[in-house]
Amino acid sequence: MIKLGVQDGFAGGFEFKEGKQAAKLLADIGFDAMEISSGLRGNSYEETEFKPRINSLDKEAYFGNWAREIKSETDVPIMMVGGLRNLSLMEEKIQNKEADFISLCRPLISEPGLVNDFKTNEKTKARCISCNKCLGEILQRKSATCALNAKN
Repeated sequence: MIKLGVQDGFAGGFEFKEGKQAAKLLADIGFDAMEISSGLRGNSYEETEFKPRINSLDKEAYFGNWAREIKSETDVPIMMVGGLRNLSLMEEKIQNKEADFISLCRPLISEPGLVNDFKTNEKTKARCISCNKCLGEILQRKSATCALNAKN
């Protein structure tokens, strides 16, 4: 399995057409699955895989178009990542065959039991607000903590 950055976050970098070609080559040589993400980062969070302020459904699945397109052109299972928060949207992406798997990171830092909450219908949306406090902690070589879990 591989996490593949199919487009860089800045002008003049790796373009999606090159990333799609790389995905096809990796599928052809035998990778079992691919998580589709962004490549080299730009200067701001908006130019990375850590997009902030995912506070509406239309901002979720921001790598969804890339995943869907690569899935349509390969036989390798595809993982969709990128700001997914609503269980109904995740289910829709799988049911519509836009991806085979869903990948989460920041929501699980905020709520380690989130998947179990989804399974028991206790929750339908992750509470993560994409503030990137967890990422800041990791970059400072600290334990990842969620701003929503901080004690006042």
